[in-house]
Amino acid sequence: MFLYTITLVTGQFEIVKSSVVSLSSDRRIQTLLIAFSFGAFIEGAAGFGTPVAIAGALMVGLGFRPMAAAVLCLIANTAPVAYGAVGTPIITLANVTGLPEMALSAMAGRQLPFFSILVPFWLIATMVFMHKGKWKQVWEIWPAILVTGASFAIAQFAVSNFVGPMLVDILAGIISLIALILLLKVWQPKTKFYLPGEEKEMKSLENQESQYTTGQVAKAWTPWAFLTLFVFMWGLPQWKNILNSLNIFGIKSLYAIPVPFLDGKVFRGEPLVTETVPEAAIYSLNWLSAAGTGIFFAAILSGLFLKLSKEEWKLSVVRTAQRMKTPLITIALVLDLGYTTRYSGWMRFSD
Repeated sequence: MFLYTITLVTGQFEIVKSSVVSLSSDRRIQTLLIAFSFGAFIEGAAGFGTPVAIAGALMVGLGFRPMAAAVLCLIANTAPVAYGAVGTPIITLANVTGLPEMALSAMAGRQLPFFSILVPFWLIATMVFMHKGKWKQVWEIWPAILVTGASFAIAQFAVSNFVGPMLVDILAGIISLIALILLLKVWQPKTKFYLPGEEKEMKSLENQESQYTTGQVAKAWTPWAFLTLFVFMWGLPQWKNILNSLNIFGIKSLYAIPVPFLDGKVFRGEPLVTETVPEAAIYSLNWLSAAGTGIFFAAILSGLFLKLSKEEWKLSVVRTAQRMKTPLITIALVLDLGYTTRYSGWMRFSD
């Protein structure tokens, strides 16, 4: 959100918006480009909700309603999530079960491509009906939906079976994005789908697409390139380990904090495990290796690159704080609920 606000304050997001419209002003196509393909790439690089935050912010900037953007990004994220955060789910499953990592990657990669083809259809149907459209408007762009899903599915199968779990979403997301852009060079939907009340504005943007030079477009997209780079780096396990080992001016970058009156006080029992074992309740404060820190650094670098004035820095911080008040409260409550349910169910407290 901080990065998005910086580009908004400096007027760069208008150029980003114009460049997306130059590919297609059709909101269905934009949903495939950003929520599905770009979101899959971010899922592969960082995971843990990052694609919804980043792709969602892009969509909001393009004019989508915040709730609609979040819902669409969550639906799109069902296709790549198994290989998110540089393959973390598959790698963790291999470590926990003792099964071969490559075998798990391959088996998941033989099942998921079928769903990866279906998810874009589900995504566009949801987007269309969310805005009171009809089935006809879903099938109007079936070539784009099929190319997006099929290219992702084929890459997902190939990389998971012959390379490994770490690069599945990253490569499949990029291939899907490129395939859709290439298709748009030779094919466009006969009728455009716009959000309610924006047809005049979008047509005006279409007519203005040539007013920006290649240099201006490159400059406007540079902050998002910084974001992609930092998200990818912060998603690499090797880089995380380096960051977690740092000691900066006597301040450790990783603190393991046992939760009082809870750590080791709850036990897992049958049928979850064969032997009763205490459940650890340790909070890891990894302030430097957290994905949000990488995004924050990308935003700071972007602000320096765009040469923000003192007033623009102040405006960016204030606007971000104002917009994040409600989301932060919501995130905190959801995390509370998650930890509550984790220590419930088949567990019991010690005497």
